[in-house]
Amino acid sequence: METTSGTTPTTPTAPATDPTSGTTAAGGPGPGLTTGETVETPDGRRVRVTERAAACLPRVRAHLLGLARAGETTTYGALVRDLALPYPAVGLGRLLDLVAADCARRGEPGLDAVVVAAGSAPDPAVARVHRHWRG
Repeated sequence: METTSGTTPTTPTAPATDPTSGTTAAGGPGPGLTTGETVETPDGRRVRVTERAAACLPRVRAHLLGLARAGETTTYGALVRDLALPYPAVGLGRLLDLVAADCARRGEPGLDAVVVAAGSAPDPAVARVHRHWRG
């Protein structure tokens, strides 16, 4: 391949992804999740990545990752409040489905497990997530 500047051309590469936030250098939601895409969740449901969800995913992932590393959980209401999400607490299901799908694509346990209903006992999946991220 020839270039006009006399330099050796480089092969294009995919944008680097920050493993903590899950964002690309271009600010996208991370590996493979793109606005408008329909993804299959780990439990087999299909969910579309909306613009609003794509904008929230990096912050939600980073927050849940911090909780997982600290061995903590949060409630739906606290997640909405702490991140000022544009969703009601009872409307987080699809966003958390996308978090789970993103984790599955990365080969990670679903970070959505650290979000629990107020007053309920955590699912056994929470312990798996904590073990994975705490080492």
